Amino acid sequence: PVSLAIGKPLSTHEETNSMNSAPANAPKNSSAKLWIAVAAAVVLLAGGGAAGFMMLPSKAPWGSKLLSSENLTTDPPRPGTWSMSGDTLEITPKAVVLWTKKPYENFQLDFEVQIPKGGNSGVFLCSPSTRAKPSQFLEFDLSDANPSDRNTGGGALVNVKIPESPLNIADGNWHRFSVLAKGRSITFSHNGKDLYTCDLSQWTRAGFNPDGTKNPYKIPLKDFPMKGHIGFQGYLGTAKYRNIAIKEL
Repeated sequence: PVSLAIGKPLSTHEETNSMNSAPANAPKNSSAKLWIAVAAAVVLLAGGGAAGFMMLPSKAPWGSKLLSSENLTTDPPRPGTWSMSGDTLEITPKAVVLWTKKPYENFQLDFEVQIPKGGNSGVFLCSPSTRAKPSQFLEFDLSDANPSDRNTGGGALVNVKIPESPLNIADGNWHRFSVLAKGRSITFSHNGKDLYTCDLSQWTRAGFNPDGTKNPYKIPLKDFPMKGHIGFQGYLGTAKYRNIAIKEL
């Protein structure tokens, strides 16, 4: 990150003069050096395009803990399918799921993710074990919008709920997400804006959503166990996650 020191605000007249001339007692080449430094900073920040600028690596939110390789595991062990360098996790496209060793209930999960074009990944929530079947956990879909399937697509809680405007996540850019799970309510946010809140207490029939569409769950989601492991999926294309942070509430 680039830090800029901010001093006393300039008046319009002072600002205009300062942009066109160096201080009287400054070396003649000081203005040139200043402009070179500013130009270099702009190039550095813009190197990743608009998305790269917005998604610069950041520290964990206040009160959250960054997850490290010591907090994650595959089950059964799958050597060579994932790696972690600093705060960045990379999962190869071999249908592997990297699980938190610890189960969580009532938490805020923050992460950034980069999915290549045509790729597909997901974050699994509330899994009772690290070997659970898909009908035993919830999946937050990290792919592109899927107009032909109302149950999946970018930002969907698969087979449960989709955002009003599904996202195109598999574009090679970094996307920031937040998942707030409290009680039977889960709120999903994308790049600082809420996508939707899913109140599972409204899912009162096994195998069905409130709107009458079907889901694969054998119990009503109002009774779904909310405590469980969190999984990061490698499916299509190499998925990269960074700054994975969790805060227990």
